[in-house]
Amino acid sequence: MTASIAPQQGQEQATDLVAAQIGPMLTVLRLKRAELTAQIADLDRRGPTGDARIDQLSADLNVQMRSGLAAITLLIDQAETFAGEMTRDEPSA
Repeated sequence: MTASIAPQQGQEQATDLVAAQIGPMLTVLRLKRAELTAQIADLDRRGPTGDARIDQLSADLNVQMRSGLAAITLLIDQAETFAGEMTRDEPSA
């Protein structure tokens, strides 16, 4: 009887370990997303400077920041999906 319980307990421990790792990772990613969103908003508020070189750098930076924001959002979505699948796949007692 013990042999049939051990694999289930091992799966539960693995699920708990993954959840323990995903939670803090999601916290950091959400914080970085909020920071980047604020930086983008700040850059957008500034508007053109009148110096073509600075304005071009600002435009390029805006594009790169938005690309990074999209990547962070994708990572968050993937981590949340994975965490949900881990929870859904847990064996019932």
